[in-house]
Amino acid sequence: MRGKTLHILWATLLFVVLFTAISARAAEQTGISADEAKERLGVAVFVDARTGADWSGSQLIIPDALRGQPGQEATWAADIPKDSEIIVYCA
Repeated sequence: MRGKTLHILWATLLFVVLFTAISARAAEQTGISADEAKERLGVAVFVDARTGADWSGSQLIIPDALRGQPGQEATWAADIPKDSEIIVYCA
């Protein structure tokens, strides 16, 4: 009985730690308004995540924004300094 209780306690502790880590990471990912984004022009690194015709056919392009293909974040993120604020958008 004692061994089973110990396993349940360890499983509960692991769940709480994982849930806390996932929740903290989700809290870091927030949205911002267009006005807030304008305030960060020249400071943050903007990444345009649109693909295909959504990108090439648009006249709404932020100057100096990087183009980052969805699903290839590891590739384009490697070129951005680690201490940069990154704003990913698709319009």
